[in-house]
Amino acid sequence: MDDALAGVREHLIRRGELDDTLVVLVSDNSKFWGEHGLDEKFMPYAAAFRVPLYVSWPGHVPAGVDDRLASTVDVTPTVLAAAGLTAGYQLDGRDLRGPDRRDATLLEYWQDSHNGGYPTWSTRYVPGDHQYTEYVEKDGTAGPREFYDLAADPWELVNLLGDRDPANDPDTAGDAAALAAWRACAGTACP
Repeated sequence: MDDALAGVREHLIRRGELDDTLVVLVSDNSKFWGEHGLDEKFMPYAAAFRVPLYVSWPGHVPAGVDDRLASTVDVTPTVLAAAGLTAGYQLDGRDLRGPDRRDATLLEYWQDSHNGGYPTWSTRYVPGDHQYTEYVEKDGTAGPREFYDLAADPWELVNLLGDRDPANDPDTAGDAAALAAWRACAGTACP
């Protein structure tokens, strides 16, 4: 990947277009190879959704590593703002060239005909702290929930809501309320 990016950069330099080009690279989410007993990539675990995002534009985007939490919904506002354009509709996400930071983000998956075996879910992901997930059954009713203490369990091995130990069940009322609000939000107010 480093060689490919270097090749793109060299090509832009040869053409004299490096300073006028915003480069955005986002990886596809990864496939499981047995983690969590799964063999696909449509589930709410960090091994599938934590993917690289590379943004480069000399003179406009500072060089170096930025540890901010970003999402694919941020790509469109970033590209449009860089081009000086305004969308004709309300965009979720934020311009990655700005100083905005988010503490958490919403992740969602809707069951589709191609991947019929994977349930609909939404998750509230707070890096380094916790992750709360709600599943929806095929009939639309509430399904199982998961809660991972990411500080103590970064590999998401122990679902505290499914380990049959009610003594360690966290209070998820705030997470559930935030998740419900996030699923209905639009625009820059979204996480």
